[in-house]
Amino acid sequence: MIEKEDLEIIIKDEGLITWAECDSAIVGIVSRCGMGPLVLYDRDKLIEVFTGKGMTHSDAEEWVSYNIEGAYVGDETPMIMEPLFSEAQSQETGDKSD
Repeated sequence: MIEKEDLEIIIKDEGLITWAECDSAIVGIVSRCGMGPLVLYDRDKLIEVFTGKGMTHSDAEEWVSYNIEGAYVGDETPMIMEPLFSEAQSQETGDKSD
């Protein structure tokens, strides 16, 4: 598991693209054969970022969908994952990933 401080160093050292003011939604780094690493965001956490700024849940979903998921800024565009389970569901099943 990568510690938060190490993740910040990797992002800076690799020059990875991040979305402004969305660092709390970063869940990791992904890579694939023949391509460099990319920042990985949790979609639910992205929505939380924008609801925390006063948007309704519906508006935040639409904003994330259009402005983040719909953005392509080259091969280094961050990836977004949609979790299979909410954090509450993971805790109920005993997931100790935190």
